Amino acid sequence: MKISIIILFLSSCALLGPKAPLTSPQLITGGSDISNLSSDEVAKQLTRDTTMGGGIFELQATPLSKALMNQRWQELSSSRAYSPKDLAKTKSWHMSRFIDKKTCVDFHYSVTRFEQTKFLANWKLILELEGEQYEMNWLEQPAAESIFVSQVATPTHMARKWHNQAIACTSTELPIERGFTLKVLSNYVPWPFSSEARMEWFFQPLTKEDEAALIERQKKKQQKYRGW
Repeated sequence: MKISIIILFLSSCALLGPKAPLTSPQLITGGSDISNLSSDEVAKQLTRDTTMGGGIFELQATPLSKALMNQRWQELSSSRAYSPKDLAKTKSWHMSRFIDKKTCVDFHYSVTRFEQTKFLANWKLILELEGEQYEMNWLEQPAAESIFVSQVATPTHMARKWHNQAIACTSTELPIERGFTLKVLSNYVPWPFSSEARMEWFFQPLTKEDEAALIERQKKKQQKYRGW
């Protein structure tokens, strides 16, 4: 039951494309600013996407914030699909898996042409917050990764496109409501493209110190990034 809920929840996040995002830190912490939003709408506001390798790789990430989880739990409670006891167990499982003492991101990517990069072993996520970098680890996956294949039209033929998804977490809970950067690294990107991509989350500053840090991050965003 727990697994079915989280699969449905993450699938809804993955299918949503981002619009102009809200900047309230309550998208992370929860609060009155987002009380009228559904979990799908919160997920949409939190989702970022980008490309690498000249469009060969398409990337999408959604931080699994407590606010996002809370909205989903409220919807499950209202639907009466689960008893209070089952809902309490599910909430406890979600908290221990994605929230308590960690910060997690739901990461989706797709690959064309270079099939060898479809596996998670070829990818690394690093969360950057206030000048510090935190390496993220993939949560345990089933024996077979959740890879599926689709077809995409090219100017000359139909090509295969591989899709994969996983959740990565830091080993400590971080105050990402202050804004953060997700750095995505691949061990193979064709020359001359960078092997690094970045996705940014900017939120309204909570203090003067946060405001100064936000201005500095926005300046750095204008700089060009190089591969490694």
